[in-house]
Amino acid sequence: MLGDGKTAYDHEHDNEKTEVDIRRREVATKLRLTYLKEQRKLQLQLQTEKWEEWKVCFEVSDFEMPATEIYLGFSAITGEVSDAHE
Repeated sequence: MLGDGKTAYDHEHDNEKTEVDIRRREVATKLRLTYLKEQRKLQLQLQTEKWEEWKVCFEVSDFEMPATEIYLGFSAITGEVSDAHE
């Protein structure tokens, strides 16, 4: 989903207007989440077009991870379609 941080997700239409099509591609869609402690930067990259070609999805500066007990979770809402997430 491409979002501007203000527009709500359109559940009724499975957010068709702002979705990014990542299904049935020749390249596996992958996400890479990186935290650079010294730079205090969190970054999410996507591989969707070519193998080992990563595009920055978002980047957060001045981000500091908690020192202990870090839990990380990902979730997906697919509406009427079915996907496998590994």
